[in-house]
Amino acid sequence: MDETVEPAPAPDAPAAAPEGVATVDAFPADAAAARLPLPAGAALVLASLCAGAGIIHLVMAPIHASSSAVEAAAFALAGWVQLGLAYNKYAKASKKKNTTTPKKKK
Repeated sequence: MDETVEPAPAPDAPAAAPEGVATVDAFPADAAAARLPLPAGAALVLASLCAGAGIIHLVMAPIHASSSAVEAAAFALAGWVQLGLAYNKYAKASKKKNTTTPKKKK
């Protein structure tokens, strides 16, 4: 038997989402515009956590070198990336903190 099966016709309009369920159209096209700014204190905590994780990865890289050079390189790379992210977050938080403080008058 040589029968071909025809696909079902596509519906004219998509089914409506149930009430209370967000659809893709409910979100802004530019996701960056929808982000909330991170408070300076939270950014400093995030920078500290990134720095701590980066230092731990860098310390653990030589230990992993005995089992695999690729694994050691990955640990070192992860450590440097995390330290870079920490510096970036710290610099942005410091800049934000410095611009919001009122200047003293002489």
